[in-house]
Amino acid sequence: MISDNLLKIKQLGDLITEKLTPLIDKDYVLLDVPNHRNTGDNLIWEGELEFLKSLPYNKLYGANHSCYDRNKVPSDSIILLHGGGNFGDLYRSSQNLKLQVVEEFKNQRIIIFPQTVFYKNEDNFKNDMKFFSSHKDLYLCVRDTVSYEMLRPYFKDTNLLLLPDMAFCLNLYNEIHKRVNDRILYLKRTDAELNNDDQINTLLLKYKGKKIDVSDWTSYSNNKFINRFILYKDEFFVRLSRFLLKIKALAWLADSEFGMNSKLSRKKHINNGIQFINRYDTVITTRLHGLILSLLLDKEIVLLDNSYGKNSNYYKTWLTGFDNITLLKKNV
Repeated sequence: MISDNLLKIKQLGDLITEKLTPLIDKDYVLLDVPNHRNTGDNLIWEGELEFLKSLPYNKLYGANHSCYDRNKVPSDSIILLHGGGNFGDLYRSSQNLKLQVVEEFKNQRIIIFPQTVFYKNEDNFKNDMKFFSSHKDLYLCVRDTVSYEMLRPYFKDTNLLLLPDMAFCLNLYNEIHKRVNDRILYLKRTDAELNNDDQINTLLLKYKGKKIDVSDWTSYSNNKFINRFILYKDEFFVRLSRFLLKIKALAWLADSEFGMNSKLSRKKHINNGIQFINRYDTVITTRLHGLILSLLLDKEIVLLDNSYGKNSNYYKTWLTGFDNITLLKKNV
């Protein structure tokens, strides 16, 4: 029997299809895809690809932000930019690619898939808005009402769209496992977006006596020094793949989307994430896609905010009518 939550998930996916399908009326390229280990970004990418399968057009080129080559973008294509939480000045490499693409392709349609907007610096925000809003055929999708209201003064209503995260284009019904244990996961992010609020201590008291596993995505280590080493290693291979792609005789060693990683890496990260979440009945999460993947897998969820309100803003925009999700409010 399909739960009310799963029916509501389908409605979110249908909304994306309804709003975006009329805008993509010819072949396209997909840029800024995530050549990294973050399970959430790979879920978004997979959702984007699943949505694009429903269209009668072809992907002519794809690239991550490091391996992007403007000369590979056909002049008559629509340019799609990967969604997520990288619109602003927190993850500037992705933002710089967006700015570069808007500058280079002033006469082509550009669609930025659903994003959360966050700026630490007001001048960066104003400069970016002036730049993006000057493009005559740019469609910017945002995934929460706070982001929408921030950008609303700078865009026509037709060019600013409020849409769910692209991971809601995924159907994971066949991956849902029946609850067979009483295990609890605290999915605790290990990066700068972790909200160091002491509310989690109060929450854990609620589950006192129960087994709680504390971990980030399995693609990360819970040891910050190991994570830093892996980050340096990944950065080295990113630079190497960019170098190889510039040399015709060596370009076959790297891929514009996956760099030097396996082309199976996206599927691997997603499958590992599904297997990880499916070990548990209840998921306490500081990650937005810990929430989304757990929702797609029909789990009991407690949502903690990230450092700047991304999680709570998304929940309040789309998920207040869902069952089995509790938003833990900040301590006052």
